Amino acid sequence: MCPREPRPLTLVLDGGALPGAPPDATPVVLVADDDHLVLRSLSADLSIEGFTVVTAATPQECAELVVSAQPSLIVLDIELGGTAGLDLFDRVAQMAAETPIILVSPGAVDFDAVPALDAGAVDHMTKPVRPRELTARIRAVLRRTSTPSRLPIESPSGAPSRGSITYGNVSIDPARRLASSNGHLLSLSHKEFELLGLLLAAQGRVVTRSDCMHSVWKERTGDGSRTLDTHMKRLRRKLDVVPGAPPSIITVRGIGYRITP
Repeated sequence: MCPREPRPLTLVLDGGALPGAPPDATPVVLVADDDHLVLRSLSADLSIEGFTVVTAATPQECAELVVSAQPSLIVLDIELGGTAGLDLFDRVAQMAAETPIILVSPGAVDFDAVPALDAGAVDHMTKPVRPRELTARIRAVLRRTSTPSRLPIESPSGAPSRGSITYGNVSIDPARRLASSNGHLLSLSHKEFELLGLLLAAQGRVVTRSDCMHSVWKERTGDGSRTLDTHMKRLRRKLDVVPGAPPSIITVRGIGYRITP
């Protein structure tokens, strides 16, 4: 089990829902897992897809966020905090009776999902969780349990979609795969777009090299990969379109990168 961090990570995007927000707010997804690498990776991926993400690393944090964040959906590690069986699921389900729960179990554990599904879980996945599959399942669940207006808007017009992320003069619109810097549209590769979304979701905090590699390239190792350096150089060059302006992406030597406002 990974050591507990002081507080759970919360990513709130432009247009993100706050407690008591109207029903057409961006869906809030609570991810509960005691593996902090998993939390950071899924938080980044889901936020890029337009969801507001809150995370919990202990059963207590999970319970607190069920009340304070009023999530639209919960992704729950069945073994969170060393629990076993359906005890944790039962407690969370009682606290959030109307909130759909997707259960996640370790792939190496022989977990029978049928009792959980019979008890009210809407879906079940095994680790390692693939972000694209999780996103698809979340959208499918929310389509069944919510009105269409609760889903991230994928607007065909020129207006920013609800899940757009902005930090300083840089912004991305994940639904329409658009990015801009100082008002200029950027031509980004798929990986560059994902890296930019990861940096913007951190809102100025440092994103480690391992988080970049795991989230964008799905690798748990490779901190010294020249591939990441090359992509960051290209992304930095595309962002810095104003002559003489400070660099948009700062390299934190030996740790990772952060974006400046």
